[in-house]
Amino acid sequence: MLELLPTLIVGLALAFVSQYRTTNDGLLVMQKKKDFAVYLIMAVVMVMFAGLRVKYNDTSVYIYDYIYGTPSAGNFFIGMKWTLSESVGYRILNRIMKRLAFNSQTFVMVYAIIDIGIPLWFIRKYAEGKNFFLTMFLFVTMGVYLFNFAAIMQCTATALALVAVDKVIEKKWFWFAFFIVLATSFHTYAFIFVLTPLLTFQPWSQKTYYMLGGFLIIGLLLPNLMGLVVSVTDALGESYDLNEFTQAGVNIFRFLVVAVPVVLSFMTRKQSIGSTTRTENLIINLCMLNAEIMFVALFGTANYFARLANYFLLFQAVALPILLRYFDKRTRDLLLAGIYVCYTIYFIYSNVGAYAKSFDDIYESITIVQYLKIIYNRLFFGGM
Repeated sequence: MLELLPTLIVGLALAFVSQYRTTNDGLLVMQKKKDFAVYLIMAVVMVMFAGLRVKYNDTSVYIYDYIYGTPSAGNFFIGMKWTLSESVGYRILNRIMKRLAFNSQTFVMVYAIIDIGIPLWFIRKYAEGKNFFLTMFLFVTMGVYLFNFAAIMQCTATALALVAVDKVIEKKWFWFAFFIVLATSFHTYAFIFVLTPLLTFQPWSQKTYYMLGGFLIIGLLLPNLMGLVVSVTDALGESYDLNEFTQAGVNIFRFLVVAVPVVLSFMTRKQSIGSTTRTENLIINLCMLNAEIMFVALFGTANYFARLANYFLLFQAVALPILLRYFDKRTRDLLLAGIYVCYTIYFIYSNVGAYAKSFDDIYESITIVQYLKIIYNRLFFGGM
């Protein structure tokens, strides 16, 4: 992970500086910050590292599709298929970039700005200022950052869905609906965020037990529900074979990691009753939804359900620091030590462990100097 480490070190160091410069504004989760310049540098560093990649996971497939599968001339809408499964929002944005003569590296850079920039904006807005570093640490070690290097359509949909969640918090329902539709136009399953307004209830109220019971039943009965799942995906415009839903389940280690906030929220349920805000309730419930979907993934089809769960993975990073404040100082310090050690081990295991290829083996990029030369040649000489 030698190529990744400098970016992570710089990014997390700047997150620490940002936290140090935060002005504590009482007990509010959203706090006043004097650190915009520091935050902006951190965001630029993390976005640029992603945007300069030419190879990682399925990035090369997306680049190939942009170069050879996106028309640059003729009728703008020719050949456009107006169905959800065709990710029409993604196709339109690509055609706009192609008409503007954006090269393939700028194509990757634009999506890096969206897919990483929006989650960083959401974290800055809703993470507790005094725990900003911890939230960023979890953003990295839980795999949210690196997941945004792949699956561009899904990650863009997830980023736009975060804006929709922000509109739920602000009770701006028109814009909530707008961003749900926009997110769904990039990836069908972003439509699941339509449930967001229903998840502002107090965690561990009766509704929580209904959710847990429902997902427990789904997980246990998953083999018998495969036909229904295929029918639902067909209705959404996706074509899947039944065999795609009968693969091995997710690694239990991954489930245990995302279950940690659920356990902590249960342990602090009495202390948190009446003291959490509507925003905190929503974030914690979305975090629990991530774990519940990952639980279903234990019983099969890890690739499908684990990716669906990743829509809500960011809320793990935001919720965990909120939950820690309900423990006394001694317990909180012990938990923090355990979090830093265990999540670091999980991150290393996920990226260089026995079941994962080394990051350095699957990541390739150009330098910022090379990219600036590409932009310079394009602006002044018309080259690509």
